[in-house]
Amino acid sequence: MLYFSPSRIEHFTDNQIILELEEKFKRVFNNSNYKTILEIRKDVFVSKFKIEVTLHTANLIVDFWKYFFSMAFFEPLMI
Repeated sequence: MLYFSPSRIEHFTDNQIILELEEKFKRVFNNSNYKTILEIRKDVFVSKFKIEVTLHTANLIVDFWKYFFSMAFFEPLMI
C-alpha cells in the first residue's frame, strides 16, 4: 500500500491535460481511498490518499505529479 498527501493542483500544467487527468482520476479516487482534510480553495487543499501498488501504479504516480503541485509520501503509524 502506498500513502501520500497531495496539497494543491499544479498551475504549470496545461489546462487540457488537467481536465484529462481529472477524468482519469475519477476512476481511481473514491471514498475508501481519498479524503480531503482541509479545503482552502478548490485548487488549494490538504488531503490524504492510499493506493494498492500494482504494475500500473508507477504510471499513475507520474500523472499525480503532473496534476498536484505537492505530494508528501508517508507511512502511517499503526498504534
